[in-house]
Amino acid sequence: MLVTDFILKSGQIVLVETSNDANFQPDNSSLLFGEVASVSQVSEMYSIGDRVYFDASDSIKFVMSDVYYYLTKEDKVYLTYPYTPL
Repeated sequence: MLVTDFILKSGQIVLVETSNDANFQPDNSSLLFGEVASVSQVSEMYSIGDRVYFDASDSIKFVMSDVYYYLTKEDKVYLTYPYTPL
């Protein structure tokens, strides 16, 4: 099973924590940088692969294939930032 196989409810989003490539440090430790791994089919704001800054404090953290994921709500995502692979 893949994370993209999940059927998410409206407003739900699955994120994987990534490194901080936005060149700023969060002042609040519950805020993390991440990449969208799966998103509700009706989402108009986010797509798989988007890089975001999100509040992990109320999210559900789970592991699949040694990767940590965060199931949370779209309203817990505060910034989306451009990402250009090297």
